[in-house]
Amino acid sequence: MQKKLDRRFFLKGAGVAIALPMLEAMAPAGRAATAAAKPVKRFVCLSNNYGIYKKTFFPSTDQAGANYEMPTTLKPLEKHRQDFTVFSNLDHGNTIGHQGVPVLLSGVRPHLAIHYPEGNISVDQKIAEHVGAETRFSSMTVRVNESNFVSFTRTGVQVPAIDLRGMYRALFLADSADKKATAAERLKRHNSILDVVLEKAKTIRKDLGQRDQRKFDEYFEAVRTLEKKIAQ
Repeated sequence: MQKKLDRRFFLKGAGVAIALPMLEAMAPAGRAATAAAKPVKRFVCLSNNYGIYKKTFFPSTDQAGANYEMPTTLKPLEKHRQDFTVFSNLDHGNTIGHQGVPVLLSGVRPHLAIHYPEGNISVDQKIAEHVGAETRFSSMTVRVNESNFVSFTRTGVQVPAIDLRGMYRALFLADSADKKATAAERLKRHNSILDVVLEKAKTIRKDLGQRDQRKFDEYFEAVRTLEKKIAQ
């Protein structure tokens, strides 16, 4: 019989805590099939302070539909052609150059927010209000540099952004300062946090259904890949 797990279940060990993805084994009786058919929705926004080179990013305007010639910049996504749509000629109407980055997800300049019913709330935060409860974090704002902030709450507060290592710590390291230091040192030595909880993970995995086992393996592989990127 498949083992039932609590949605808030964590794999823990030596200052490390890994939250598991939503599994069928976490769904209430009779709802596993429904949960499997409806995965948690994700919404991702990317911004670039210096924009993109239009000629190599957007398909030709005379190639509407799905059979357009893939632009050079999007070539790496060729095999996912049927999974995304490219929109062009969209414009907020803000002619403020690079300073317009903060309005990318709202279309509203911060100092003009008082004139709008919902202020300058960004689309990612608006969506998080509706679907964020389905995940451990309602939203995560990750940065590459200090100035690339595009997320705002409905009260006009700029959502703080964290770097890649900060995101990793938020997702996987326990709350205790001492334990965080221990885990951070382990990561610094390029030892995987997965090694810390591997034995318990094996015990949990063998009690899961086949679909959950596949998701379990994919999740751990994703964590391992992220670790390798951070260690580089």
